[in-house]
Amino acid sequence: MQLNLLRVQNFRNLEDVELHFSPGFNYLYGENGAGKTALLEAVALLARGRSFRSGRTDSQIRHGQNVVRIAGTVRGSSGIESDLTWSRQRQPAEVRLSIDGLKAAKRSDVARRLPLQTVLPDAAELVYGPPANRRAFLDWGLFHVEPSYLHASANYRQALQQRNAWLKLQKGADLKITDDPWLDVLVSHGVKLGEMRSGYVMGLKTFFQRNLSSLAPSQNVELGYDFGGWDSIENAAKKLGESLSRDVKFGTTHYGPHRADLKMMSGGRPAAELLSRGQAKVTASALILAQAEYQLERTGNRCVILIDDFGAELDAAHWRLFAQRLQELACQVIVTSTEPPGMTGGLVGELGKCELFHVKQGSIEAV
Repeated sequence: MQLNLLRVQNFRNLEDVELHFSPGFNYLYGENGAGKTALLEAVALLARGRSFRSGRTDSQIRHGQNVVRIAGTVRGSSGIESDLTWSRQRQPAEVRLSIDGLKAAKRSDVARRLPLQTVLPDAAELVYGPPANRRAFLDWGLFHVEPSYLHASANYRQALQQRNAWLKLQKGADLKITDDPWLDVLVSHGVKLGEMRSGYVMGLKTFFQRNLSSLAPSQNVELGYDFGGWDSIENAAKKLGESLSRDVKFGTTHYGPHRADLKMMSGGRPAAELLSRGQAKVTASALILAQAEYQLERTGNRCVILIDDFGAELDAAHWRLFAQRLQELACQVIVTSTEPPGMTGGLVGELGKCELFHVKQGSIEAV
């Protein structure tokens, strides 16, 4: 997959732009605050329908305007092109997604047309951050390689919401697990979702180890999956029984796939306890590359990889190795940097020919 053309109108601090991207490497450089990250955010909104930034969503719309619009032309692995559009209206509040001019029924319909990976300055939080970060990473990968994932995830989420609603009505009650009307359906959907995630981690391991060895040969990190106590139907039912009184007290389910985690161990200890921030960034980068490579093997589709502030928290040796792996993957890459091409740490010298764009005070010009 590749993004050939991007049009952005009324977005944040960017001037209206139309950019033609190379199927290989695209390098945007400019000072901090010039609008480089905003451009990457626009691509992410087009692909995923949501931003990787926090904050008010209506701040995406340029001050004084009512509608922001992002459109792109995407070429699939078969060579067929699709026109994707994302727009947000301030008043009345509305978000629209379309494919080839027709309203998209679901955000996932668009996301499948433009599979995306992001390497952001806070990538180390994939190692250091809460389990929710790693669950989201696993689920994004599963979404692209396992057609039945969305259905399994929706079934579990719906059963969990219904059980939690029931628990809130039972406060103060003395219950047995056999009183739980949602036990069987929650366990059935939860175990299925856990098995899918566990299988995905098993498939990811080989690609992760290969990428980590390329980026940091002396670094040892092993992947595993923590089921959240639900590695079988029997154990899931047992855990729910043991936590029933606590679940009733707090009105929420304390065990299950919504509490699962991608385990990263180093020397028998959690990697987060041992790795420096630079090592954690390398580990996260290896995971992201592995996910892109695994998707390519399973589906034949290449990701578009967005990299904000290339080389942040990586020394020169590591970013050169990372650049080499990007070349080998042959994915479309859009990177930002504060440094012009050819400067120390610049990407262009390592990758050969790139499409270059200079970002200055919200304007973007091809160089």
